[in-house]
Amino acid sequence: MKKDIRKQYAGMADGYDLTIRQLIPKYDHIMKRMASFLPYDKNQAIDILDIGCGTGNLAFLLKKKFFYSNITCIDPTDKMIKYAKQKLSVFPGIKYVKSMVQDFKFNEKYDAVLVSMVFQNLRNKRQKMSIYRKICKSLKQDGMFLMFGPVLGSNDFVEEYYMKHWSAFIQKSFNKEKTEGGWLATYREKDGPDKFLDEISMLQKSGFKTVDVVYKDNNLALFVMVK
Repeated sequence: MKKDIRKQYAGMADGYDLTIRQLIPKYDHIMKRMASFLPYDKNQAIDILDIGCGTGNLAFLLKKKFFYSNITCIDPTDKMIKYAKQKLSVFPGIKYVKSMVQDFKFNEKYDAVLVSMVFQNLRNKRQKMSIYRKICKSLKQDGMFLMFGPVLGSNDFVEEYYMKHWSAFIQKSFNKEKTEGGWLATYREKDGPDKFLDEISMLQKSGFKTVDVVYKDNNLALFVMVK
């Protein structure tokens, strides 16, 4: 499973910045919202963990807002980290770690942990909750955990509605065969998102003081947790 995920994302790395925008509606808006949601002073040297940093799109926005921040970027692939280093080369205070999220050692304390399009790769709920708890413990008091990704509909009708609209968006960039037989087939086969309310329940049981949702567009949701 880990090897498959690494291979999948390594294969996407060269064209990732275009592809992610072809797959995720309002991707840039969501990344900007995640960066802007953090309530800290722009001159504060906050400690941030960016899980699944990809090519560094979110870290770039975070550094533009919080220049003096210290960001740890983790990603399971060398290629993604290579592109992130290139994109973020103008900024100081960035550390890179090659790791799957389930293997990462949460040994430091953070003001904020952010993750985009990662946890749908984890099909095991116990493992997912274990990582949520580790993230909560790694946060400083009143620290924030922002998580963006897909969720399942509460029933088959809602899920079918979600997938119909997601497919229509992806087909603006790819033909129907590539969309249904490629991207969405891979999503259905390999990814394991949870139902929206189940996700909230797991987060509430992981030690966070508050759990909220500040953005939702069909099957894509941005959760915000405070320790």
